[in-house]
Amino acid sequence: MALPARATEDGLLDFMYGKFAAAFIHPPEGGAPAERMMLANPGISLDPADLKTPSYGLSALLDQVPQASRIYHASGVRYSAIYERVLESSIVTRVQVAADQEAALYAKRLIFDKARPGQPTPEYAAFLKYAEAYAAALDAHSLARSEAKAAGKPVPPGLDQAVATARKDWERLGFRAPMEKALAALHKAYEGSSRAMFQTLRADFLKARLRGAHPDNWLPVTANPPVETWTSGTGWMPMTFRQEDLQPPPAEALPAGARPDPKAKAGWSRTTTLAVEVKRVNIARPWMDLGIFSAHTWMLKETTGFALVSTGNPADPDPGPMPVVITGILLARKLTLTGYEGKAPGRLGPFGLGAARRSGSAITAPDPQIIAFFVQVVPKSPTPDPKLFR
Repeated sequence: MALPARATEDGLLDFMYGKFAAAFIHPPEGGAPAERMMLANPGISLDPADLKTPSYGLSALLDQVPQASRIYHASGVRYSAIYERVLESSIVTRVQVAADQEAALYAKRLIFDKARPGQPTPEYAAFLKYAEAYAAALDAHSLARSEAKAAGKPVPPGLDQAVATARKDWERLGFRAPMEKALAALHKAYEGSSRAMFQTLRADFLKARLRGAHPDNWLPVTANPPVETWTSGTGWMPMTFRQEDLQPPPAEALPAGARPDPKAKAGWSRTTTLAVEVKRVNIARPWMDLGIFSAHTWMLKETTGFALVSTGNPADPDPGPMPVVITGILLARKLTLTGYEGKAPGRLGPFGLGAARRSGSAITAPDPQIIAFFVQVVPKSPTPDPKLFR
């Protein structure tokens, strides 16, 4: 299920979407939800103060639920507010369905760090870390194939082996099997002793709030790789755009109604090249357990303010206040535009050039910026089982 494909006034932004999607969107594994992408318009500059853990600015940005579209627009709704409303305003069945409570309690201890509310245990942190490394290997493989095809060169050797090694490391060092089993046990528990589980989730959510020097309470996110390593030399991959990338991508990747924009091509020639380094970052919220949105043991009160958290279909006219959840971001840095004719534009596609510098024939923007968000669709929720509410 794709996100709604709404055209923009920037044909370059629309057409770049196809190349990004080909490089960074991969088929899901093991029943995992499919991932989608939203491009920023333009890129979001990173404040150096946000490159630390925990970070109020980054957490506040990633607490914003985006509108369900291929182009990122914040909806003004916060994930934390929706989640809190669900925990506080839901009606949970009194029916106790058989579930392995021992396995559920063990799963909670394995995933959530009791000594650091809202933060993962070392085992769950390793699971997230090696999951990110595996995703990065897939990205490098796809991106190298895309770049080699565009340049008419062979794919660099060793990429298949790098993907296989990353997968094995995730399984061996990232506790993949026990973590996936623990997550499944938690989901099963929601279908069992739901009242106790909801009470525990409410307590965990309240404990996870941070305040510090900020007047408002806020909830941190966990990033892999960690934010303090984002500007380091590891994990960055080169990517280039040429004139042929201004041509429309395949029909399935092109937003409905999008047309070539003459202004988007202005200044481009056969010698124009945009080179940039990109890096994927995976995002998790240990204080929010997405498993409850698949459970059938609760319903919303009429006074909640919305009938559904999500309709399960982002293309619906009203998909609910939380149709998608941000699971990652795409960073860009060291942007260099050569062969461009005329004054430097304010942006090119998702790349912000507001602080760009010109040196001879090259336009550069070295600072890191967020150019895209990875999201997963939230299933239709709630979907209470009528047999449990008689």
